[in-house]
Amino acid sequence: MRTRPHRPVLAAALAAVALTLGVVPAAHAVVGQSRASITTITITSTGCSGCRVVASWTPRLEGQPSFYSGDVKGGRAVLRVPTGRTKGLAFTVVHPRPQGKVYGLPLVAVKYQGVATGTKVTPARAAKARRAKVCWAGTSARTVSLRMRTARDPKLASVGGYRHWFSATPAATGSWRAAPRGSVSVRSDYGVCL
Repeated sequence: MRTRPHRPVLAAALAAVALTLGVVPAAHAVVGQSRASITTITITSTGCSGCRVVASWTPRLEGQPSFYSGDVKGGRAVLRVPTGRTKGLAFTVVHPRPQGKVYGLPLVAVKYQGVATGTKVTPARAAKARRAKVCWAGTSARTVSLRMRTARDPKLASVGGYRHWFSATPAATGSWRAAPRGSVSVRSDYGVCL
C-alpha cells in the first residue's frame, strides 16, 4: 500500500527547500500562515518624525531572521507582521538625523526594570532607567497600537543621541539588558530575542 505525504508536511518541506535555494524571500515564506493571521502594528511616535522602525524576529532554531519595517509619517508607523511572529519581536530605530557617531543599533526599550506592565513611563523616568527588556511578548490580536517615545540626549552619542521606549509598558519577554540612561543598543539585531 502506497502512502501519500500529508499536505501540510509536504507544503512545509517545499517551503523549506525554496528558502534553502533562495527561491522565496524569508519574509514572504510563512508556512501555515493565512492572510487572516497577520497583525497590523501601529506605532504612534512622539519625537521621531522620519524615523524608520524595524521589527526583527529570529527563529529559535537555525534559520533566517525576518524584518518588518515602517517609516514614521504623521506621527505613526505601520508594520504588518505574521501574528505567530509577534512574540519575541525587537524594535530597532533608524533616526534620520543621528547626533554624533553611531556605534550601535538603538533598540526600543519595551519594559524598564521595576516598572509594571501597563504603567506609563515619562521621559524623566526613562532617563533614570538602568536595565530594560527589548523583546515584546507579542499578541494574538489582528491590530495593536504601541506608543513609542523618543527623547534627545547628547550623552547618548554612541547610539545617535536618542533614547526610544514604549511609554505604556507593554508585556515583555527575554532577559534584562543594560540600559544606561534608559537607552539600549546592540551591534547586530540578529538573535536579540533568542
